[in-house]
Amino acid sequence: MYASLGRDLRETETARQLLWIHYMNAIFFAGLGGGDLARAEIGRAQRLHPQDKNVQALARALADRQRQGPLPVDAFLEL
Repeated sequence: MYASLGRDLRETETARQLLWIHYMNAIFFAGLGGGDLARAEIGRAQRLHPQDKNVQALARALADRQRQGPLPVDAFLEL
């Protein structure tokens, strides 16, 4: 998908939609206990919008997570 977007990847609305997709995927995977998949998705979101406060908060929560299993994600859904 990224290859087909090319330079349009940084177009404002495209980047916003991709951020939303990656952020919500990260929440989904984190809520199911898929930490590695969640970290991969939040990493993609960080590359698009490194200063986004919601992305940063979820990335910190995933990085600080010591145990396996689902991450409580309710707080990350309050945008």
